[in-house]
Amino acid sequence: MRSRLAALGLCVLGGGSVLVTDTPGGSKTIGVVVLAAVGAILATKGWVRRAVAGVTVALGLLMLTGGTAMAIAAGLLIVAGGVIAFVNAPRWPTMGARYERKQDTDMWSAIDRGEDPTARN
Repeated sequence: MRSRLAALGLCVLGGGSVLVTDTPGGSKTIGVVVLAAVGAILATKGWVRRAVAGVTVALGLLMLTGGTAMAIAAGLLIVAGGVIAFVNAPRWPTMGARYERKQDTDMWSAIDRGEDPTARN
């Protein structure tokens, strides 16, 4: 739990900091993509989660080349968060089953039999 909060918090701090400060335009784009990656890390699982974390590390490294002190600081935060996510992501819980689509076969069976599944008995 702590590693997840640390990783995502570092990425949000790094990505968000370039959005609220006066940094070059390319840095702002990377910041937006990193913030989107945080959501993707939360929503995915398995190898996809690890791939998104790897892309986040690459974006942080790209941010390090920004030249300004803020871009470099943000890049360090993003790289640190991405590495933590990459290493620990397999141990993190996935979103609950309530978010996954379930097939209601009883309803479809009732429709196939010519019944109205929404009618009250």
